[in-house]
Amino acid sequence: MPLRQETQQAYIQGQINELKRVVDQAEGDDAMTVKRALRTFGGGEARRVMVGG
Repeated sequence: MPLRQETQQAYIQGQINELKRVVDQAEGDDAMTVKRALRTFGGGEARRVMVGG
């Protein structure tokens, strides 16, 4: 069953927010790895959500 665009965007935004929370709490060696993942994956998703998919 397809989801409405608003539902998909809300879900993706929630996932991005959770990833950002993890990045904010990351320390030491984990911080670099998680922050790199956010730049690589989170940023692209955020841009897609903002432009509507």
